[in-house]
Amino acid sequence: MRSLLLAALASLAVAGCGNEAANGPAAGAACDKASIEAAVTQVGTTEKTKATLSKDGFTCEAGWAVAQADVGPSGAAVTETLIFKAGGQSWIPQDRAEVCAKPSPIPAAILKEACGSS
Repeated sequence: MRSLLLAALASLAVAGCGNEAANGPAAGAACDKASIEAAVTQVGTTEKTKATLSKDGFTCEAGWAVAQADVGPSGAAVTETLIFKAGGQSWIPQDRAEVCAKPSPIPAAILKEACGSS
């Protein structure tokens, strides 16, 4: 079900804000905590649940971002890996099953983090 929801989100753009963070440029979309938190929160809203950036944070590389997010209602949230692709100044959620399939378009520097976890 999660894959279907993320596939439906593929055309949803989440506005980025701020400047590029120390962990790398993201092809126009700001790679900073505020931008990634906004993208994660939007995924939760779209899925009609709560989603927050987890303490494990996020990583960006060459227009891609991987975020660890706590998804679900308080007390029952589970940590999930969310993948975003920069689209102009926005972060667009990606379907993990699709973008983790070989050959993956995700940069090698973050591929394991993006596709080798829950």
